[in-house]
Amino acid sequence: MATKTCVIALDRTFLTGEGLVDKGHVVSTHSEEHTAREKAEKCNKATRASAAKPFFGVVTAEGVARGDARPDLADQCVAAKFDADAVFTMKCILHPGWTGGKEVTDEEIGWRLEALQLTVDELRDRYEDRAREELDAMFVNRIALAESQARVRAVGELLTAERSEFTYTFPAVAGMQAGRAYYAAQVPYSALVRLFRFDEEDTVPAHLRAQRSLNERRAEAIGEYLVENPEATSCRQSPPVFQLRCHLSRVSLRRRRPHRAAAYPDGRHAADQRWPAPTQGH
Repeated sequence: MATKTCVIALDRTFLTGEGLVDKGHVVSTHSEEHTAREKAEKCNKATRASAAKPFFGVVTAEGVARGDARPDLADQCVAAKFDADAVFTMKCILHPGWTGGKEVTDEEIGWRLEALQLTVDELRDRYEDRAREELDAMFVNRIALAESQARVRAVGELLTAERSEFTYTFPAVAGMQAGRAYYAAQVPYSALVRLFRFDEEDTVPAHLRAQRSLNERRAEAIGEYLVENPEATSCRQSPPVFQLRCHLSRVSLRRRRPHRAAAYPDGRHAADQRWPAPTQGH
């Protein structure tokens, strides 16, 4: 049998289009719960029923058809609503502001208990454990959501900051060799001079500056080496970003942030340094 969500009369009342209906009368059946709840709300408005004591409710059952008489389902719906109202009231006692809005007052709690015909002790005995479990689960979900939102905001702020930074851009070619991606870029020496950093405290960490002092007598020899050898090893604090512009020729742009330090090691230090692998951009 198919399971359906039905709108059912919880008490004997008059409904426009149906006439006088008895408790358990199935007004309509629905495949979606939200459509059944919308129908029940319309019926309650038409009969001017209160939220505390509705004339129509929603219940899910098998083999139910419109016009059936199912007082057992009506009792089930009433019992479920009573439990939900009782748990809600218990939550208000444990944490008056648990809904996230205005705190529930003691007077409002008193009226709720009056409608339930329960004392505070009776409510605690029957529903405190369940209410605490639901509150704990809700707070855990709220904390997880807040952490997720914080991470999303942090990523957004980071991306915004990165996009707003000034960058150097060079044409580059991407390829595959031995199953690994490689990138080749030609950087003019005029740009290389601007990118070179050696002894600036704000860009080069102290442990790198302490490895070797700049020997000005070697400057001419280093210059000649760079002219004669077009390839140089560069060590950076963060990898460049490879952005593919043309899928056919794999011509791309290599971006780097100017404030990130770049070191061009001399001598034995060159063997200990590596250029981080580029990251893919779009």
